[in-house]
Amino acid sequence: MIVRRARVTAALPTAKRAHASAIVTPGTRDSRAARASIASMPSARVIELETLRLRIINANACLSSFDGWDRWGKSSSDAAQVEQMESEAAAAQTDHTTATAALDALVGKLRTEAPDELAAWVAAHDALLAGYLASDEARGPYSESAAQSATVARAEWAEVITGPRACSDQGSYAETRDKAKYRELLGVDL
Repeated sequence: MIVRRARVTAALPTAKRAHASAIVTPGTRDSRAARASIASMPSARVIELETLRLRIINANACLSSFDGWDRWGKSSSDAAQVEQMESEAAAAQTDHTTATAALDALVGKLRTEAPDELAAWVAAHDALLAGYLASDEARGPYSESAAQSATVARAEWAEVITGPRACSDQGSYAETRDKAKYRELLGVDL
């Protein structure tokens, strides 16, 4: 059984392999639940789309941090820190450009070759945003900005299917509140 499982799971993406390790004995309720879990995992392309999107988000965060430091902190930094910050910003800009081009290309390709996978990616984001908007947290104190951003993001994600955009950069706060659900729907750890 272990050898068989190793052969079956070796072809699975890492996230699915972890779920497959839960298979205990063929035909038992535990093994059926594990197989159902594997089937519901996001596809490799959905994971690739989300990984590219996260690279863009992380590069934007680095560039935003650099912008603040460049305006208010650079004058009190030594030469080594200036060099380090400028190097990190250059690397972030390069990664942003590369990831954006790759995401645009992949989204364009999936629109024609595998629209169901693109729809699954969009649906996962919509489910996360809808879950946040339906939660008590979206109506709590200081939540107006996050709720508004989540509402805008849902409209932007709908545009990914029709073509005007490759992804939404709105609603990240709302999408990442439930990290387990994010992992379940998009296959990526934050």
